[in-house]
Amino acid sequence: MTESGDVFELLRKIRYDATAIQAKVTDAMRVLTDMNLPEPVAAVCPQCGLRCRGKVTLAEHLYVSHDGPLPEVYRRIDNLVEETKL
Repeated sequence: MTESGDVFELLRKIRYDATAIQAKVTDAMRVLTDMNLPEPVAAVCPQCGLRCRGKVTLAEHLYVSHDGPLPEVYRRIDNLVEETKL
């Protein structure tokens, strides 16, 4: 049978892990900030004006929403799946 103390100890460990993860995310964000990378340019759908995060997202949107061509990233994924079947 589980004691309430066991549950509290487990929750303390989870809280410690979550704090450690938060510190690592903060460190990673600081590294990105120090790199002085340019802001990503949003891509706009030529059909409906939706602002997408980039070229890949725009290609997916065009495929799903406007019957556009199969995005290159989908094609590459399909090829990987086919290779694993061999």
